[in-house]
Amino acid sequence: MKAKIRWSRFCPVLLMLFMSCSNVSAENSSDVSLKSGNISTNVNNTASGAMPTKVLKGKVQIVNLELQALEDIGPYVKAILKTASSLYDEVTFQPVRVLTQPTMIGAGTITNIPIGTEPTGPPRPVTKQQLNSAINSMKPTIDLLKKNVDEFMNGEKQLNLPNDLVAQLDPQFTQWIGLVNRISAQEIELVSISQNPPYDNLEVAKTALIIQDSAKKLDKVRSSIYKVMRKERKKIAAHRSKDN
Repeated sequence: MKAKIRWSRFCPVLLMLFMSCSNVSAENSSDVSLKSGNISTNVNNTASGAMPTKVLKGKVQIVNLELQALEDIGPYVKAILKTASSLYDEVTFQPVRVLTQPTMIGAGTITNIPIGTEPTGPPRPVTKQQLNSAINSMKPTIDLLKKNVDEFMNGEKQLNLPNDLVAQLDPQFTQWIGLVNRISAQEIELVSISQNPPYDNLEVAKTALIIQDSAKKLDKVRSSIYKVMRKERKKIAAHRSKDN
């Protein structure tokens, strides 16, 4: 039986560079007043709404989910995808020869028409430099994604969204957690492979392919969350306009 996750602890925007946060003590848990503090970029609060009622233990960082943040994180996820894809291509590339078939053209003219290719040898062995280049490119972002997921799941941070919106985004949150954990596990595997030569091209290719596939799905989840949040923002704006 799967454990039920308390989504009030989780936020899908996982790079701290793109979060606006404030620290709240347990004494103020019933009436949380958010301070719109921006860590590294000026973004507007786009996910306003009451916090789900719960007792906060010790210091909890309240995180606002921003539309701009969801846009900004896209290139980082795509960079992971691109790096993993390039690594996969590098370690699976094989020298080939072109297969041809004699074909008669016109009156007695014979020419060889290409009909396919055939490998002439194994892929070139992956080098330490190739592995380190890929790892150094992906690792900082992947580690931040994983760190932030863990902080929300451990209750160190809390998402500032209305209960109904949290429930609506439940499937995306579940996917995000699973995909980030999957990518992180494969990054650790890739680091392990890089430390134990000679390197197995097939193992590297398998690991790179999983990261590539997971990053592609992660970006789709990000896009899905963005659409829901944008719709919510429009609803809030329309409601405020009507009140005025």
